[in-house]
Amino acid sequence: MATKLFAVIVGIDKYKSGNIWDLETCVNDAQSVKRWLTHDLHVPRDQICLLTDKQATQRSIEDNFMKHLVNNPTIERGDSILFYFAGHGSSSRAPKGWFGHNSKTVEVLCPYDHDTKGPSGRVPGLSDRSLHAMMKDLSSAKGDNITLILDCSFQSPTSRVALRERRHCRWTPTTKATPDDLDAALWRSALGYSSKSPCRGFSGIACETHIVLTACRSGEGANESKAGGKFTQALLATKNAKPIHHMTYNDFMHHIENRLEEDQHPMCVGLRKHRTIFNGVPFMCDARYVPVTIYDEEKFRVDAGAIHGITEGTEFSFHKHNRQGSLNPVLATFSAAEVHPTWCLVRNRSTPKTTIDNGWARITRWNNRTPFRVHIRRSIFQFFRRLRLRRLILPKRMRCKHAQVSTLSVSVIPPKLISPSNCVGMRWY
Repeated sequence: MATKLFAVIVGIDKYKSGNIWDLETCVNDAQSVKRWLTHDLHVPRDQICLLTDKQATQRSIEDNFMKHLVNNPTIERGDSILFYFAGHGSSSRAPKGWFGHNSKTVEVLCPYDHDTKGPSGRVPGLSDRSLHAMMKDLSSAKGDNITLILDCSFQSPTSRVALRERRHCRWTPTTKATPDDLDAALWRSALGYSSKSPCRGFSGIACETHIVLTACRSGEGANESKAGGKFTQALLATKNAKPIHHMTYNDFMHHIENRLEEDQHPMCVGLRKHRTIFNGVPFMCDARYVPVTIYDEEKFRVDAGAIHGITEGTEFSFHKHNRQGSLNPVLATFSAAEVHPTWCLVRNRSTPKTTIDNGWARITRWNNRTPFRVHIRRSIFQFFRRLRLRRLILPKRMRCKHAQVSTLSVSVIPPKLISPSNCVGMRWY
C-alpha cells in the first residue's frame, strides 16, 4: 500500500521584471508549508522540491515538475502529491482558437521571470490550460491523489479596500506578453486541446485528476499581511486546531473560510473533493500508542503489560486517535492499577476533558528504574550488533545513560513501546 507524499513547493517574493511589484511573504509561506510536511507529516526532505525567487523560473518549474514528480521512479500509484504555489497570479488574452470565436482571458501563474524576454521569447506565465495538461500527465503516471494549492489571484480585486491595499494583493497585470507568446509556451500535451475543451480557469471546472484549493473566488484578491498570505495562514492555523486525518477537502476548506475575512472566499474544486485530505496517505499509525477499551465504569484496559515493562503506577495519557500529523490532545491521564503479562487495567488520574470511550494510550512515565533489559552474548559480532541496537533505540544525545545491557542471552523487545520519550531511567554498560 502506498504511504508516501511528494511535493513541489513554489514561493516567489522578488520578480525579475521591474513592472511587477514585489511581494513580502510568499517565500515564508512556502517554507511554512514545507515545515508542515517535514515536521508534522514526517515527509523526508528529499521528497520535497522547494523553488523560491530566482529558482522559480517558468522553465525550472516545468522541469522540476517532470523530474521530481512525473518521471520520479520512487513515486508509486496512489502516493500523495502536492503542488503549492504562492506568488502573483495574472490573466492574458486568449490566443486565437483557444475558445472559438469569443475573445476570452486566460488565467496564468506568474513565475520569477514572468513578462520578461527570455532565450525562447517572452515568458507568458504558466497558463491554466498548460497546468491542466500537466496534471493530466501526472495523474496518468502516478494516480489521482493530487492536490493543487494556489495562494494567488487572477483578476484585479474589485472591492475598494482591496484596491487601496493593492501592494498586498497577489495579483499583477500582464503588460508585454502576447497571445502568441502564450500559445508558443503551451505544454506539449495540451496542443491537441480543441476550442471546446472545458479547461478555462484553474478552478472553473471540477477535474477528476486532482483537487484544487484556491485562495479566493473570481473578482477577489488573495491578500497577504506581515504574517503571510491570509489563505495559507488560515490553512496552517486550521491544521493546528483540528484533527485533519479524517477530514475531507470540502470540510477543510469550510474551516479555512471561517478564519478569513469577508472579502476573501477560498474555493475547493474537484470531483473528489469529498475525499479525505491527501487520501489519508501521510497520516500513518503512530506505534507509540496502544489501544484502550472500556473494562468497567472506573477501569479501562490498555494493551500493554508486564512483558512491555509496565508496573503498577505507570502513567498513560489518553488520546482519541493514533495518527501522525493530526491534532491529538491529551484528554485524560491514567495510572496502571492492575498489571497482567500482556495488558493492564488503569484508573483515571485526572478529570477527563471529555467522555471517555475507546481510544489510545501513550506511556508518559515509567514507574520502575529499568523498564526492560537487553541481553546480548559476549562476542565481536554481538558487540557490533549492540552498537547498532543503541542507534536504533535512542538518539545520539541520550546514549550515555539509557537502557541496561548485560552479556547473557538475547531477549526480544516489542519495538512499538520503545521511543526516546519513554526510555527513561535506563542505562547502557
